[in-house]
Amino acid sequence: MIDTGNNQGRSRRNRRDVGDVGYWLALIFAALLLSSLLLAIARADEPPSTASTVVYGTTMALIATDYLQTRSAQREGFAEGNPILGRRPSQTAIAAWFAAYMVGVTLLHYSGANGGFMLGIGIAEGYAVGHNAHLGVRIRW
Repeated sequence: MIDTGNNQGRSRRNRRDVGDVGYWLALIFAALLLSSLLLAIARADEPPSTASTVVYGTTMALIATDYLQTRSAQREGFAEGNPILGRRPSQTAIAAWFAAYMVGVTLLHYSGANGGFMLGIGIAEGYAVGHNAHLGVRIRW
């Protein structure tokens, strides 16, 4: 995220309306994540190690936090720093990007990929979440 300075004085909703597109995107996002996880587990020849699973779980939590920060930041007027998404992505583009990202990480985990690669993704996500928090991005659902 890049602080553009116009994140002051935005109105906030206290509750989510069922007709809100973001609400439905979050449900679709969760369904995609769950289905990819179940598919990957069903196709795994041997289960991943405990250490690999801990790294995977931590990485997925950081990716989910980055997703929520990105959604909130776009509503607050921050410009996106991810060149793949562009400076002003829609909520749909954000949800689609993170859904694909999480599916890819899940499949990578259950394919038996090197744990160091997963750790690298986790470190990069930890940096992104920390950077967003440093800029003042708050998670608002």
